[in-house]
Amino acid sequence: MYLKQIEIIGFKSFAKKTQIDLTGNITAVVGPNGSGKSNVADAVKWVLGEQRVKYLRGDKMEDVIFNGTLEKRPLGFAQVSLLIDNSSKILPIDYDEVNITRRLFRSGESQYYINKTLCRHKDIVQLFMDTGLGREGYSIIGQGQVQEIIDGNPLSRRLLIEEAVGIVKYKTKKLEAERKLEKTQMNLDRAEDIISELQKRIEPLRRQSEKAQKYLSMRDELKERELNIYAHRIDEFKEELNKYNSDKQILQNNYSELDESFTEIENKTAYLKDTIYNCEAKLSEINSKIYELSSVNENAKTQWEISKVKFEQNTISIKELDTDIVNIQNNIDLLLCQKEEIETSLSELNNEQSKLNKSAEEQKAIVASSFEMQDNFINRESEYKNILYITSKFEENLCENEEKLTVIKTDLGKLSVDIDNTKTQINIKQNNYIKLKEQNNLYLKEKENYENAINETLQKIKVMQSQLSMMKANEDDMQGYGYAVKKILQAGKSGMPGGVCGVLAEIIDVEDKYLKAITAAMGGAFRYVVVSDENAASECINLLNKNKWGRVTFMPVSVIKPSVFSSEEKNSFEGKYEAAAYELVKFDSVYDGVVKHILGRVIIAKDINQATQLAKATRHKYKIVTLNGEVFMPGGIVIGGESKSDNIAPLQRKRRIDEIKREIDLSQNEYDRLVAKSAQNRSLIVKTNEEIENLQRTINELNIKNANICSEFNNLSNFEKSILKQNEDISEQLKLTEEKKEKFLLLLNADTNIEEIKNNYNIQAEKLNELNIDLVKISENIKYTSDKLLNINIEIDKNTNQLEQNKNKIDYLNNESNDLQNKMTQYQQGSDLYETQKIEFKEKYDNILKEKNNANEEFDKSNLELIRLSKEKSEIKDAINSIDLKINNIQLKTEHITQSIGEEYQIGIEDLAEYKKTIDAFGEYASKTDEMKKTIKSFGNINVGAVEEYKEVTQRYEFLTSQRDDLLNAKKDIESVIKDVERNMAVQFRQQFAQIQEEFDKAFKKLFGGGAASLIILDEDDLLNTGIDISAQPPGKKLKNISMLSGGEKAMTSIALLFAILKIKPAPFCVLDEIDAALDDNNVSLFAKYINEERKNNQLIIITHKKRTMEVCDCLYGASMGNEGITKIVSLKLTS
Repeated sequence: MYLKQIEIIGFKSFAKKTQIDLTGNITAVVGPNGSGKSNVADAVKWVLGEQRVKYLRGDKMEDVIFNGTLEKRPLGFAQVSLLIDNSSKILPIDYDEVNITRRLFRSGESQYYINKTLCRHKDIVQLFMDTGLGREGYSIIGQGQVQEIIDGNPLSRRLLIEEAVGIVKYKTKKLEAERKLEKTQMNLDRAEDIISELQKRIEPLRRQSEKAQKYLSMRDELKERELNIYAHRIDEFKEELNKYNSDKQILQNNYSELDESFTEIENKTAYLKDTIYNCEAKLSEINSKIYELSSVNENAKTQWEISKVKFEQNTISIKELDTDIVNIQNNIDLLLCQKEEIETSLSELNNEQSKLNKSAEEQKAIVASSFEMQDNFINRESEYKNILYITSKFEENLCENEEKLTVIKTDLGKLSVDIDNTKTQINIKQNNYIKLKEQNNLYLKEKENYENAINETLQKIKVMQSQLSMMKANEDDMQGYGYAVKKILQAGKSGMPGGVCGVLAEIIDVEDKYLKAITAAMGGAFRYVVVSDENAASECINLLNKNKWGRVTFMPVSVIKPSVFSSEEKNSFEGKYEAAAYELVKFDSVYDGVVKHILGRVIIAKDINQATQLAKATRHKYKIVTLNGEVFMPGGIVIGGESKSDNIAPLQRKRRIDEIKREIDLSQNEYDRLVAKSAQNRSLIVKTNEEIENLQRTINELNIKNANICSEFNNLSNFEKSILKQNEDISEQLKLTEEKKEKFLLLLNADTNIEEIKNNYNIQAEKLNELNIDLVKISENIKYTSDKLLNINIEIDKNTNQLEQNKNKIDYLNNESNDLQNKMTQYQQGSDLYETQKIEFKEKYDNILKEKNNANEEFDKSNLELIRLSKEKSEIKDAINSIDLKINNIQLKTEHITQSIGEEYQIGIEDLAEYKKTIDAFGEYASKTDEMKKTIKSFGNINVGAVEEYKEVTQRYEFLTSQRDDLLNAKKDIESVIKDVERNMAVQFRQQFAQIQEEFDKAFKKLFGGGAASLIILDEDDLLNTGIDISAQPPGKKLKNISMLSGGEKAMTSIALLFAILKIKPAPFCVLDEIDAALDDNNVSLFAKYINEERKNNQLIIITHKKRTMEVCDCLYGASMGNEGITKIVSLKLTS
């Protein structure tokens, strides 16, 4: 078996796909430092399953993915593949070629493949176990690991030897067996604890089971007897109910006749009332119109007065505007005269300006002639001034340099302070870095808390979902309804028979706080089946009779009428109750009659005290139910207490399902909140890590800044020295300039006529200046006169515009005055029309008032007749209510029986007929039933579940006893396996160790040219756990401790041990990463010679800098890294 090919994509510096073909026995990868050649060894180590990031020279596993450069973006994954020739079948897999691939994504997802088939990390590790390529194997030796073989502790050295002697497989099996043994012991301990507990429970449960069986037998008999009694009483109630219904029908007929007469009179009264109302409305309308006309008339008078005043004001304004027009015209004439005078003056000023310009030109020629004469003198004088200027500049430079020296000294002081400040900032940032690290640890702790809370919430949701499933199963199974009801509902869902709407409990919705009250108010009626009409009820009854399913109570929607409290009844107990029962439930308006028939005449009270007071106030006439479920029946019967039954009523079950759904939603929301918080916490951790990185970056920048400031401080010091040197040079130049200045001063004194020339030039220049001044004065005078003329023109335009505006305003006021005269005429005509209309409305008002009085007389007569009829209706209504009270009393007794059998036996009243039997002596039968109740009561608390529990506990005890015996046998088997494995490991370790020790000594002598070396077992009695030490004596040396070897000697010793192992247990291939780095030229030659001799037995991939090592290789791969920051590989076959 040998390695044929390495393929790398996106691993560390290998951004592009790189393929390395390995054809010879020895292949070298060479290149300068930092070129990425050692990444080849890391890639091989990584693809073989290395999980320890430090051995891959990184901080976290994502560091192996190419992270990008200035010119290339980061990649999203890293992938390495090895193609291995397995024709010798060293790897336990049925393929001649094996392709191993590992892929890692930036998200953290990692994938392993064997021949492009997805597998686990464990599969890769097991595949290469005991081949030398394992985690502690000797086939891949990285940088620094050569030194570790010698300097490492004896136990870490043992791991290398274990891989070599081939006991890692056995050791792994032993560890798995020990884990199984530990798990088996835990299961055994748990089984013993449970068996001990079950032994304590079996005997008490046996006694409880026997008692419960006796109780159940008597309870079943009691059920038969009680249901028989209830069936007989229900039949008696039906006979009484038929009689009361007949009497009630007669009274209702009489009531209907009176009601028709009452309605007729009531309609007449309503008509008269409408007539009176209409008359009043008409009278009100006429009054409104009269008032409106009056308002219009008053408004017209007011407008006439306003128009009159406005007309007079306009007349005055027109007169004032005429006067203004005359004044403006006079002002315009005056301005035109002034304009003419200014234009004449401006013409004269222009002529005078032309004369002065001519004189100025003549004077300029005279000045130019005088200037030429003094030019020669000025040139010499200019040279002299230049020398004076240079002298002053030298002096200025000296002063400036002195100032610079002062500034430099100040800057040096500031830089010294900056250096101190930067060091202080670095200390502060380092303190902040420590605090952020502590904060990040807190966030990590919060992360753990959030994860625990998420798990708890998820567990809670699962428990509630399980409860919900059980509740829904009960709902689907219609638990709590009789057999006959269930069958009808099931048939109704299939459409045969049609018209089945469901049971009464399904068509109403109740709030939690009213659930007990409504359940008690309905009694057994919640099992009544609601159907669309009598035909649907008939079809259902025929189906019941045909299949003999039992009896069911039906409520046809089309027939059942609502029965609710009248307004008088509600007023009688206003403020003494919560509400009528039907007002506390929600239902579709289609079922209005059905719901109000059952709950319409039931009062809901706050508590038992309020119910007691209300029952007394109404003389026990109505059914009253408290919010806690106590029932006050008509006639004085009171029902209360909690039921022993654990079964949930259908109404409560429906509500409980909704509650669990809400709780699941709340828990789900809490779960989502915790997940969001956890995500936020993770974001904080990421943010804190970024801040830590930024802070570290800032500290680095501050260190760089401090270095820059120190450099600037040194530069300024050097600049100060250069300025001092410059001052010395300037002083020397200043002496030479002073000598030149004295020579030019002598030449200037020699020119004696220069003063006369200068005086003549100054006189002529003065005359030219006077002429220029006169020209400026004339120009200013012309400008002033032109501005004055412009202002007069503006004033003329302004007066002309005002004149035009006044004329337009007079025209507007004249037009407005004409409109005002027309409006005044219209207002006068409207006032005359008002008086005529006022008389007409007065006549209409008197006629309507007469009609209203006649209607009032008729209304009073009809009202007296209504009062008489209402009294007769009330008497009949009281008689009907009295019968209703008796009917309600029977119905409540029936409901009480229905509620009792529903709560105790979970059956409906319609099923009672199945339990009805002939009773000869009813009183004696009832007495015997009461005695049976007392006997059952005397049993005390009965654990009915003890029967099944006793069976379950007994079966579980027997099962666990059997399991315990199996576990004991398994424990013995595992202990035996561990002993066999340890024995085999010890034998193989001792045999292979002796061979390695022999080869180690040979290899050492060959590499060193003599000396001796051996491996030492530290504890012969603990062969499977003891550490291994190394003894090495190079030729001519006697060392007490191996640590006294030089770096090169340690490396050569490690190489000797490595090749000794390869001699005994050859690895498929071996990767050596710069193991010759510490060797001198002589030792490199010995190393190269040795590996050349061993080339036939091993495939070596060597990463090296040494030329002598390269010489013995079959193929060279060169690694280089350009400006892109990406490793490139080129190959060279040396044999060619």
